Amino acid sequence: MKTIVFLTGSYFPDHSAVSNCIERVILKLENSFKVVVICPQTDKNQPLTEVHSNHKIVRFSYKNMDNKLVRRMKRIFNKYSLLDDLINGYLNEIEKIDTIDTIVPAVMPFETAIASYKAKEKNYELKVVPFMFDPFSNNSNLHYHKLLQKIKMKNLLEIESSLIKSSHYLLLIHHLKQHFIKKHHSNKEKYVFVEHPLFEKDFYDLGTNINKKDIKIVYTGSFYKKIRNPEYFLKVMNNVIKKSGNIYLHIYSFGDCKKIIKKWSEVNTKIIDQNSVTSDIAREKMKSADILIGVGNSTNSQTPSKIFEYISFKKKILYFVKDKNDRNIKILKKYPYALLIEESNKNLDEVSNEINSFIEKTSVNNTEIDEKINQIFKDASPNYIADIIKRNMNLKD
Repeated sequence: MKTIVFLTGSYFPDHSAVSNCIERVILKLENSFKVVVICPQTDKNQPLTEVHSNHKIVRFSYKNMDNKLVRRMKRIFNKYSLLDDLINGYLNEIEKIDTIDTIVPAVMPFETAIASYKAKEKNYELKVVPFMFDPFSNNSNLHYHKLLQKIKMKNLLEIESSLIKSSHYLLLIHHLKQHFIKKHHSNKEKYVFVEHPLFEKDFYDLGTNINKKDIKIVYTGSFYKKIRNPEYFLKVMNNVIKKSGNIYLHIYSFGDCKKIIKKWSEVNTKIIDQNSVTSDIAREKMKSADILIGVGNSTNSQTPSKIFEYISFKKKILYFVKDKNDRNIKILKKYPYALLIEESNKNLDEVSNEINSFIEKTSVNNTEIDEKINQIFKDASPNYIADIIKRNMNLKD
């Protein structure tokens, strides 16, 4: 049986957005191949090895993994904005595995890709198949400042190019297409463009007991003052709740906006701060919701996987738009039960009335949603992406 190794950031049970997607694909592959996932520990109490479903998880710790300030400084002074200790952590575990046929680094973190590239230098027969969810050279958040990014750009593009050349092929999320075609055009035959693999009927199509008397609205995810500030969203929802009376907003979040959330939860007791929870618990809360909330970023360099997860639940979606170039706008316009709210609209009564009308008058047709997903988002199916990997695993060089 062939061995396929996935490299991720945090994984089960503390999934990152990327590993949440990757796990869906792994579950489709684990009965056809020997699958090993290598990832950093997120808690010192986590076992270094364990079996999850039918695949093995191998965890490691690395220097300064718990010191955010030190890690930030190391990224700033590294010409590629990378952590060498993290790269070596992956490499050490890769070298302990006797025979590997394919490595799939899940990006971000980009360190997974570099570790794979270095492993291939020692074993030319190894197939490297990066699955890139986030940008690297053009990721201003990773490089902390646009000036630093500009200074490093030549090095960043060179290391991207080296990775592409060493790869068997690359799975790239659609929003990366423009960058890779423009900057690395000569290797375009290696690119396979797909979507976040989160549309899985069996995983989400579960019955839930919803109290129809009250309407439960749920937000899960992060809030950050600079890129995803919740102030406007909470101001609007406070107004919506006051006009309706039977709406409850539950917020399961992390980030640096706890004071903002606390302020509005004190203003309105139906805005309930539930603090952060694990991805599994967040998923259960989304399943039991009537409506899901999305809040866009003030930058448009990424397409958060969250929106695909929301669509998978076949719920009504309220989406607050901060940037007119937000990539999620195009996606949600294809989905029949989403309402887009422009944060540039300062008329709170107008916005609130529109939201209340959407909540009261729009009913969800699950058959229609299934048809839309199958027609428009077929490349967001874990089976679709797993089949691509299977076909290539079985090809001879």
